[in-house]
Amino acid sequence: MRSPLSKLAFSASITLALALTLSCSDDSGGNTTPSYKYCIKDNICLEGPFTVNNCLDGQLSNSCPDGSSQSGGGSSSSRDNVGSSSSGGNASVSSSSVAATSGTFQDSRDYKTYKWVKIGTQTWMAENLNYDVPSNDTDLCYNNEPANCTTYGRLYNWSTAMNNDASSTASPSSVRGACPSGWHLPSDAEWETLVTAASGSLTAGTILKADSPLWNDNGKGTDSLGFSALPAGYAQSNGYFSGVGNNGFWWSSTEASASNAYIRYMNNAFAGVSMVDIDKSRLYSVRCVKD
Repeated sequence: MRSPLSKLAFSASITLALALTLSCSDDSGGNTTPSYKYCIKDNICLEGPFTVNNCLDGQLSNSCPDGSSQSGGGSSSSRDNVGSSSSGGNASVSSSSVAATSGTFQDSRDYKTYKWVKIGTQTWMAENLNYDVPSNDTDLCYNNEPANCTTYGRLYNWSTAMNNDASSTASPSSVRGACPSGWHLPSDAEWETLVTAASGSLTAGTILKADSPLWNDNGKGTDSLGFSALPAGYAQSNGYFSGVGNNGFWWSSTEASASNAYIRYMNNAFAGVSMVDIDKSRLYSVRCVKD
């Protein structure tokens, strides 16, 4: 089994800090990258400031064009440092909802109802899967308490999340796994599409995390896209549970090796979304994407 969660969190934080350092320097040796007041995406004018590193697929500008929809609230002093904020970095990140539609659907297997949201070209479940796989003890409620399944969804090991399907790097993955009919377990590439739509890995956590006190130490997000990520924690195969309130982990359908697969990870103490590979025997959350 891989190293403990504390080492994972430390590694993710170091990765974010390094990325932030790189984003704030140019090739000439430490000068700050020019920043702009706005990032314009899909005719939505987001207030920053922004640099080329956190205005992915957008247009940098110091003024909003006529006819655009403006989303404000950003502090001019701290967006580029948001990934290292101990409070989750909420104060200076803003984003207008680009979700075209949202609604609910019912899982025909157990008649549970889930929220869904369209973000860019993808339609995601807006809450974690809570399907109790029949005759299976590798999907659990946190601390084995049913109320936690109601709040956070269930935790699955990779084999159960995949329903023993083969790894996929495709987008879409075409791996139904434990997901309802018409939905699939996203590949790491599909997660990357979501993270990019939510401003990139350094600030996407703040945008994707639920605006909820369930995130400890004011580590909540703006939830401006309606993704509503919650800190469901994780479990180990030996029955050990940890991390609820502080961490959210979600499986992808993409394996890194025979023993590890890629996950996406959010933490209450930083604003980014990390990608790491982890032991397939651990139990994490599942989000499904519409076929």
